[in-house]
Amino acid sequence: MQKLYGNPPKNTKRIECWDSLPSATATATYEWRDRAGNARTFTVSKKMRRVLEGLMRSPMYCGSIARVSDIVFKLRTIHGVPIKTQLYDADPASGDEYFGIYVLGGSVRLLCEGRKP
Repeated sequence: MQKLYGNPPKNTKRIECWDSLPSATATATYEWRDRAGNARTFTVSKKMRRVLEGLMRSPMYCGSIARVSDIVFKLRTIHGVPIKTQLYDADPASGDEYFGIYVLGGSVRLLCEGRKP
């Protein structure tokens, strides 16, 4: 986790419900590259695809009613997707010390819809 000061990016999305995420749920294959340029492909569908597509569009707040953190955990651990958590100081009036956002930490692209490219 990375602690930052200031405000998160203006395009950070608050996920109020699953309708706040892209609607694509069909099986799709993606590729992500690490900093060294090494590529890795993986296939996801349903909620994992919706969260991944959402992160490809913009960062999202960690605390959500839709419980995207469970899906982010699976994308990280099962598929190795480089999703970073960034922490920001919260408004003292909220009673919280900090809040977090999820940010895609690398280049991810859709290869194809269906099982394998």
